[in-house]
Amino acid sequence: MQIIVGLKTLPTKLKHHFWADWQGWSLQSYLLAAFGVGFLIGMQLINPNASWLSTIAGLLGVLCVNLITSRKWLNGLVGLISAILIIATAIPNTNYMEIILQGTYIIMLDLPIILGTEWDKDTALRHFSDHNKTFMVIKYLLITLIIWGVGYFLISQFTNDARPAVDALSTAIGLVATWLCVRRFPEQYYFWFGQGIMSLILWTMTALHNGSGDWALAVTYSIYVANDLIAFFKSSWFEHQQKTTSKTNQEVYNN
Repeated sequence: MQIIVGLKTLPTKLKHHFWADWQGWSLQSYLLAAFGVGFLIGMQLINPNASWLSTIAGLLGVLCVNLITSRKWLNGLVGLISAILIIATAIPNTNYMEIILQGTYIIMLDLPIILGTEWDKDTALRHFSDHNKTFMVIKYLLITLIIWGVGYFLISQFTNDARPAVDALSTAIGLVATWLCVRRFPEQYYFWFGQGIMSLILWTMTALHNGSGDWALAVTYSIYVANDLIAFFKSSWFEHQQKTTSKTNQEVYNN
């Protein structure tokens, strides 16, 4: 039922968000996006051996993460297209776990945002500190290690993945980050930061291995890491946490 409603309201959402969502970013996000777009296009122009497919995937990815940090609906649509292009790039490079990760993004993040009805509502955030913080940290680190181990075993035994350990670890961290995002934990950004680092390593190794000099996705993930750092200080994911904490403290004081 929600999918049908989402499809019916999609044209209205596109009309409203297509231009509006490029406004209201922090200055740091605008600068990072401009740098990323310019750098990726420049790299493509000076390297005829580079793939336009990976460059376009990177361009859309840079825009997507900045839209996410600014909590804009359009990140779902831009992220969907970027994920499809990254999958198309990962297949010939045998980064098979990256395919699983991008597919998960599409199913759990992009499509629910595009077709959902809750994106514009200020749903309350959860925090590790709402529970036993140490337990929550250990829990999700263990889940990450389990996914990494299972993923590494499967792709190293049954595929020709050239970088199974790094590919599996990047995906494991990304899957946990995705779940935390769906559950609306701001702590997701710590996992996104780790996932960005591992994907930066993965696509750097890929560029060095294939010898084409196609560094587009390595550069893209380095920008993801920078965006995560901006999110720690500027994103409303964390501003909301501060406001909620301040409000709670004030209520306690008044009582």
